[in-house]
Amino acid sequence: MEKLRSSILRMKKRELTPTLPS
Repeated sequence: MEKLRSSILRMKKRELTPTLPS
């Protein structure tokens, strides 16, 4: 459960942050 939550939070964070060209 904790891992799932972390994954979702990470995805949300990524959505908020601007996508940078890697």
